[in-house]
Amino acid sequence: MKLIFVILCLSPAKFLNLLEMELESNFEILRKKDVNPYYMEYQVVFEQRKELEASLGSITKDFENKKGYFSSRIRVGDYSFDSSIYPDELYFPGEEESEIRQILIHMNIPCEENKLWKKLLSKFSLRSYQIARIRYFDKKAKKIQEFSEDTLPSFTREKAETFIDTGKYKPVDLKKVREILKDVSKIFKKEPDILSSGVAFYTIEQRKYFVDTEGRKIFENRNYNYIYVYAETKAIDGMWVSDFESFFFFEEKDMPSSDSIIRCALNIIKNVRKMKSCEIQESYKGPVLIVSPGAGVFFHEILGHRLEGHRQRSRIEGEIFKEKLGERILPAFLNVYDAPDLKYFKKFPLSGFYRFDEEGIKAKKVNLIERGVLKRFLLSRRPLLQFKNSNGHGRASPFYLLNSFNPPVPRQGNLIIENLNPLPVDSLKKLLIQECKKQGKEYGIIIEKITEGRTQTTKFTLETFESEPIVAKRLWVNGKEEYIRGIRFGGTPLISLKNIVALGDDPGCYNGFCGAESGSIPVGIVSPSVLIREMELAKREKSYLKPPIIPPP
Repeated sequence: MKLIFVILCLSPAKFLNLLEMELESNFEILRKKDVNPYYMEYQVVFEQRKELEASLGSITKDFENKKGYFSSRIRVGDYSFDSSIYPDELYFPGEEESEIRQILIHMNIPCEENKLWKKLLSKFSLRSYQIARIRYFDKKAKKIQEFSEDTLPSFTREKAETFIDTGKYKPVDLKKVREILKDVSKIFKKEPDILSSGVAFYTIEQRKYFVDTEGRKIFENRNYNYIYVYAETKAIDGMWVSDFESFFFFEEKDMPSSDSIIRCALNIIKNVRKMKSCEIQESYKGPVLIVSPGAGVFFHEILGHRLEGHRQRSRIEGEIFKEKLGERILPAFLNVYDAPDLKYFKKFPLSGFYRFDEEGIKAKKVNLIERGVLKRFLLSRRPLLQFKNSNGHGRASPFYLLNSFNPPVPRQGNLIIENLNPLPVDSLKKLLIQECKKQGKEYGIIIEKITEGRTQTTKFTLETFESEPIVAKRLWVNGKEEYIRGIRFGGTPLISLKNIVALGDDPGCYNGFCGAESGSIPVGIVSPSVLIREMELAKREKSYLKPPIIPPP
């Protein structure tokens, strides 16, 4: 009779050994099936989240959650042709697979190493094999029925590595954080014009384990800390206007002081007040200056997503850079690289930092664009064109690992825009005025802050991107600046990249989360301010409800 493991205290090395032992045992069992698996992996993520939020001097949210995530990925077939299905392949599971998926998704995953695991690993392995077997025969049938130009292998061969993270993470002092949140949020009490405000703290701690049948054994700690400050109000015409600021840090020693966050909050109040009474910007086409670090969002959406390898080997993606290797796609004064192994850029912590990706491959710096010329793509273990190996960018969120049976896909880590011809921001403003005069414009647009971006990369529609500025200004040709509101900007990637005039000497870091095919993952983007010769702005939707008549109590 087989025993169920109950281990009271497991070190990372011991838990990896347990996973490896069970992986080997279950792999041997499955290799006796009618269709042999050639590769198998186990991946476990233990995650602890804490959230605090304060408003008007009081803590309004205090939340903590622990969760475990597990995936058992199995590949049936061989390296040249296997059962793997990627999100871009438009695969729809049949009834049998859907039933198995539901069984797996609803299995209870322990949130600690010292729980019962042996039985769970065996069940997951068998069910995952059943899904891989179904997919393998589906793919073989489609290969006969459908025309495909794709003759590349399914999976790369990579060197196996062992890594056990010995770093110790000391959690941030939550008592200290609570006091900071209350102190900062209190200043909004004096602002009757502000209808909603808050200061929030989020911390995420992850313990990640990975083993596979090629010999990888990896344990990595990841931790993220964020502080957000926000405020919003309504203009007289009913439009909501807002501003926010975020701070990212790895350790408490890097946490911003209460005074620095208060200064930031006061600037937010100033911006919201100005925007409440400013004009709505009409539709516009002309020169635009996007200030750092918001310029990073522009590059992330317009360029970064289109350099992700799976978008060049896809039935549904536009593949606009697939045939442009070796061609100039940016001005010659720009280099672009992605460095997930970089924890800090100068003084900036980068939230896209990791040591190994979700396929157990070591994170590597990738020089994507050199002096404007496209050289490489971000890659997972799915080969692309002449690139036969991964560069450690196969990424996925823990939620995706648990709920999806598709492999991770190439995603950005820390995207760095390197400017070889930096100009002071004041010089960029002068160039903006010069461009306005050339184009016969009375003013240009300065975008100081951006909330988020969206991009369309598929063949189903024209490839576009758009973003919503929250703080923007007009710069008149006489040098006068004034706030505007109610706009969104966007365009098409090739034209927008061609319209880049110059970049500043002020690289700043935008740390946030990127949502795409393989879930929501942390990313960092470093970019200086960027001047665009021509960009289109359109009006944003708004509410028509008037502001409250009665002031806050």
